[in-house]
Amino acid sequence: MSCSLEKLAPDTLADVVAALAGTGSQALVAAAGGINARNAEVYARAGARVLVTSAPHTARPRDVQVDFSE
Repeated sequence: MSCSLEKLAPDTLADVVAALAGTGSQALVAAAGGINARNAEVYARAGARVLVTSAPHTARPRDVQVDFSE
C-alpha cells in the first residue's frame, strides 16, 4: 500500500506517518509538492520514504559526467 501526501508541512506529514504506524499500517508514504534540495532531508526525517519533485526540471543546467567501469 502507498500513500501520496501533497503539499503538507513536514510536521503534518510526521503526524500522518505516526497515525499510520499506530494502526499497524506499513504504507509507503510519498511526499510531493514543494520538495527541493533545501527541504528534502526534513521531509525524509518526517517519515516520507519517497520524495516526489520536479526541481531537477526547473533547476539550472549542470555538467554531469558518468563513468562506467568493470
